Amino acid sequence: MKFGVVKNPTISVVLWVDLLLRATHKDTKFLLGNTTIELIPGQVFTSELKIDLLFFEITGTFKNKKE
Repeated sequence: MKFGVVKNPTISVVLWVDLLLRATHKDTKFLLGNTTIELIPGQVFTSELKIDLLFFEITGTFKNKKE
């Protein structure tokens, strides 16, 4: 069975589990530059770069190649 959005289910599952494990379990505050970021349980603070680096660790290629 093929899904249009998920080309490689294994990679998608690994990325999904990584995000779930990084989710906060209690209210969290931290500084980013001069801004205070507040996260409630279940939220994740990440970036496309962090996700792309994890994707690279799994596959050896970058997902968002700049051409």
